[in-house]
Amino acid sequence: MEAKVDYMNILNLNNLTVEHNKLLNDISLEIKGDYHKLIQELYLNVDNSIFWNVNSLLSRNNFLSKVFFDLCYLELVKRISNESQISEIIVLNHAQKDILKNYFNKKQIKIIFVSNKKKQIKDFFKPYYTFFLNFSFSFFSIVTRRAKRKNKLLNVKSEITIIDTFVTPFEIESGKYISRHYPKEELWDYLSLKDKKSVYFVPEIVGSINIISIINKLNLSDESFIFKNDFLKITDYCKALLSPLFIKKINFDSFLFRDFKISPLLKADFYINISNPNSFKGILNYYFFKRVKESGIKLKLVVNWFENQPFDKGFNSGVRYFYPNTKAIGIQPFVQDLDFSFHLCPIKIEEDMQVIPKSIVVIGKKFEKLINKFYKDLNVKLGPSIRYKYLHSINEKHLSFTKKHILIALPISLKESRDIITVISDLFENKNEFFRTKTWILKPHPDLNLILLEAEFVKIFKNFTIVIEPINDLLLRSSAIITNGSTVAFEAIVFGVPVCIIGAQNGFTQNPIPKDIDSKIWELCYTENDLYNFLYKISQYNDKDRKHLIEISKQTKIEYFEPINSNSVNRLLNLE
Repeated sequence: MEAKVDYMNILNLNNLTVEHNKLLNDISLEIKGDYHKLIQELYLNVDNSIFWNVNSLLSRNNFLSKVFFDLCYLELVKRISNESQISEIIVLNHAQKDILKNYFNKKQIKIIFVSNKKKQIKDFFKPYYTFFLNFSFSFFSIVTRRAKRKNKLLNVKSEITIIDTFVTPFEIESGKYISRHYPKEELWDYLSLKDKKSVYFVPEIVGSINIISIINKLNLSDESFIFKNDFLKITDYCKALLSPLFIKKINFDSFLFRDFKISPLLKADFYINISNPNSFKGILNYYFFKRVKESGIKLKLVVNWFENQPFDKGFNSGVRYFYPNTKAIGIQPFVQDLDFSFHLCPIKIEEDMQVIPKSIVVIGKKFEKLINKFYKDLNVKLGPSIRYKYLHSINEKHLSFTKKHILIALPISLKESRDIITVISDLFENKNEFFRTKTWILKPHPDLNLILLEAEFVKIFKNFTIVIEPINDLLLRSSAIITNGSTVAFEAIVFGVPVCIIGAQNGFTQNPIPKDIDSKIWELCYTENDLYNFLYKISQYNDKDRKHLIEISKQTKIEYFEPINSNSVNRLLNLE
């Protein structure tokens, strides 16, 4: 007779219970202070070179580096093992396995990592692949630079303002440039003819190797542009490409985190991201300002689209080193989950190393207090809510659950979108009354691979109407929205639409809604029962409740989204 396995003694990090997953997310909030001490220790052990300043280990960016997530999982294992009898732990990677084997070396706990050969090969070759991407980018940038464009700018003798931005293929519509980062009617159109002559956008072209085509289209637009490749030298590209050879290696063996010897984690992250394009372009940004300075161009103001990525750290290092007396600001015209994307909130060591702007501009009063939560002396200023002007033109209407639509907004992440559909599918299978009385509208992110989800959830997709309409039009006729990790959740609150955030089914939840916003209008749901209770609750709202939602909507708009007008734009660009 086979021995019966007691699965209660097995902790599988690939398949956590709801309670353990909630604990994991709680831990991610608790350990940030210790994690920032680790970041400071790393900064103090490396040289203050541009190669280290843009390294992934110092980024604190969970989209780039998995170190913080791994530390959270290690702490989770410690907590559970202290409270339960664990005989076997299934981990997520080799580094976790090595660290836990060392930590539990005196206990009879089996540590298992089920390796995926395909992923192992992919991870091994990733630095070579990203090096190839960087080389290709360098080649196309070099062959598309033009001395004529550079010389035209050199004839400008007065001080100029430059604004960092991104340009994607999606912003070139019918051959015309329409910025989604700085909508023309929300910034450029507010400038006087005189001011327009001194304001230049510095674009980072992403998502396309057809650089020359995009540059040609940008030159046809009303806005003025400076292209980095016109200034960068071949030696700059070589230094950025060969940065893995130039970076001064350090000994990771001495680093500890909450009693864990974390050298395997640090080494793995350092290797896999050694040629990361984000860091590579950060190095180029640094050299761009060196070349601009050598060209004799005078800068009055530099505006960084501030996401505090390695890309930005190179940008800001260049500004502050080569133009120490120039006003340098970082603007954050976006809404993010500042618990998950906490790298958006600078820490003191980043200011000490001068890898962030001199001041940060946020788009709402409440963001002033949120953005400096790790560094109280951070210079934070209030600016216009660029990209959100339409929120200020919403007409007040009484909201009613009698509206027929429930809106599902899927983010770009396949994993997070799968989490949303999983919970909705479970609801449909067990409690489908809301499917009989409502039309379920599905709005996917344009870059989401929806075909994969449709193949996986064939049955539930038959109950969805898939749309591509603008999100604001959909919100106006929706009685509720179900999403996660998307700024749409925040915008929905301004529309007075109740929001359900689907918690991560295994991993870290992204919830952009600040905790101080009244829970009457939003809820975090992990299971089908949570979702059912949310839908039932808002279906019972009466006129008094709906008036309350309108008040929440108005208050949120006042506190988080500053009006846009010529005065606020001129203050932002120091033109008054």
